[in-house]
Amino acid sequence: MFLKFNFILLEILFFVKKINHSYSDSDNCSMKSYLRFAIYTFVILLLSSCASTKRLVLSEVDSNFRNFEGTDLDPLKNKEREIIVTEKPKYDKFIQESNKVILSLQLAERTIDIYNENKQAGKNISREMEAATYLQESLPNQVSSIAQLIISGQEIEKSIEDDFSGVDKGMIPSVGLEIANILKNFADYSPKTASIISEINKIRSDSSNFAESKNNQIASNDSETASNSDSSGMETSLVERELSGQDTITEKQTETAEPELLPTSDEVKKSKDKSNNLIKKLPATYGLKIKDPRVPTEEEQLTEEEKQIRAYDQKVKEGLISVFRAESANKPLTLIKIMKNHPIPRIRAASAYALGRMRKGRIDLEKTIDTDGFLVRTAAFKSLADIGDKRSLSYFIAGSKSEDSEIKAASFRGLGKTKDPVGRELILGRGLTSELIIVIAESLRGLAQYKVPADVELINRYLSVDESELQQAAIEALVIHNTPESLKSLEESLDKHPKLTFEILDAIGKSKELAATLFLVRASQIYEDERVIDRVGQLLLKRKAFGRYAMVMEDDQSLRISPNERSTPITFVNKSDVGRLNNSTTKRYIVRVGDELLEDIYHNILVENKIIGSKERYVSGWLFGKKLQLIAINKPEGKKPAYLKNIQTGKHQNLFEPAIESPSNKIPKK
Repeated sequence: MFLKFNFILLEILFFVKKINHSYSDSDNCSMKSYLRFAIYTFVILLLSSCASTKRLVLSEVDSNFRNFEGTDLDPLKNKEREIIVTEKPKYDKFIQESNKVILSLQLAERTIDIYNENKQAGKNISREMEAATYLQESLPNQVSSIAQLIISGQEIEKSIEDDFSGVDKGMIPSVGLEIANILKNFADYSPKTASIISEINKIRSDSSNFAESKNNQIASNDSETASNSDSSGMETSLVERELSGQDTITEKQTETAEPELLPTSDEVKKSKDKSNNLIKKLPATYGLKIKDPRVPTEEEQLTEEEKQIRAYDQKVKEGLISVFRAESANKPLTLIKIMKNHPIPRIRAASAYALGRMRKGRIDLEKTIDTDGFLVRTAAFKSLADIGDKRSLSYFIAGSKSEDSEIKAASFRGLGKTKDPVGRELILGRGLTSELIIVIAESLRGLAQYKVPADVELINRYLSVDESELQQAAIEALVIHNTPESLKSLEESLDKHPKLTFEILDAIGKSKELAATLFLVRASQIYEDERVIDRVGQLLLKRKAFGRYAMVMEDDQSLRISPNERSTPITFVNKSDVGRLNNSTTKRYIVRVGDELLEDIYHNILVENKIIGSKERYVSGWLFGKKLQLIAINKPEGKKPAYLKNIQTGKHQNLFEPAIESPSNKIPKK
């Protein structure tokens, strides 16, 4: 993945250099600066929202294939194959199973090709025979699953836009390209599956592979006397059984009392030819034929209308692949060209969405709004809202008056992103008073962009409504607000709205602020519900919040500028507040805690600043060790999972990545 990022960065730097040559210093300095800023901003967004990958090896397809890894049979011998990991079970299961089927088919093809080459050259074919044995067992079942995988792939391909939202939007290009490549591979392999299975069966059933070593022995026995025929009869019958495929010796052969002469080498050759002829007559439908609805076959007699539908579907597929590739390669000019010129509206809309995710093409999106039809116009409005440029304010104001609910909703969200005072007034006056739920939801997200402390209470009211869409929008709005007040409101909502516990935790987990990490560490200590603790552990692991933290165990304490109870206080902290541990003193001190004199060291911790009006959101200071509980979150090492441990109480929790089942309505115990 790191090498891929380096390659992308080199391409972007080359593009910046090209821009410098394209514009003169006197005329287009501002344009050059804007383009460079946009490119570098995209690099940051790209590095922060890329999907992770996982290396695929033969042994993951079938443990029996482990012996072929790194050999000539291995399709991955000279190249590594990495598959996308989205942390969404529906997508990961489809991608994993599909790549296993494709890798099995590639192994079968290489086995057939290398077998034919070695057989013709008279080389050893034992490895190919072994591979054919395992493939003969597993391949038919895998081939029979292709039809269902194609259907599943087409369904999830249509739902990518809905399933990946928020910070996950950056994964859409790579996931879309992965699914498109899988469907293309299935389209290529579907017509060939029957012949591949037939060839594998032929390798296993070819009698010459077994009897070749016995031919010389049979020929040398032609001159032996009839007295040896009784003792050699069993050997002859075994040879004939291997050549003809019989499982048992017939009663007629065992009961005969007359000695039989061994067959000559010519007779053996004729027997082999006869066996091969029988094998050639095996039906080619031993494996299941998979009919791909997107790939026309020669046998089908299609009407003119059906041909047009088939051609249209093919254009849609090729167009979507082009959009995904252009987005993953960071080619906004290609996307703009597709948005302007492609004949199919769905593809033009897809390219408009891609430009919005890339935060590029504002001017062309505005032109598309002025000239294109309903579907593409809606997509362009949503992409303008994603960009949120203040220069698009007039389009958002006009869109807020639209009769189309999606355009209207996107416009109110875009007004918030501009952070213009006019937009705030429109959101409060029109957006939140609308009768449409989708408009109110997007207005909440837009209002949160202004980060006004007074808006937190207004947004918080929508957590109490009955509409789940508005509740979710309110949670997301508080995360977008991203202020101490909004995060505090989310924490308090965990007790007020227990049915939304998991949604609120997930929303807090999406925040990139240190305050969110500190809250999750605190939640791991104060909640007793196992499902809540498991979800918190997953979120901490996803954030890679490894390190040491400290939780305050006394009320009304002050962080001080130096490790001394008489030094200047910096800020105050209360019981259960959590800070990140920076360092500790080597000297020990005796301090009065309550009515006792206790000995310990001082710890320097970084906490959220609670001084009203302070410009610094986080401050660090010293606090006596007996007033704290230390919490360690350790990285996974080898087979040992990551874990969270309270050093004072000994509370230990392993942190795992698997997804949790659907949230229950059980009230967490605090």
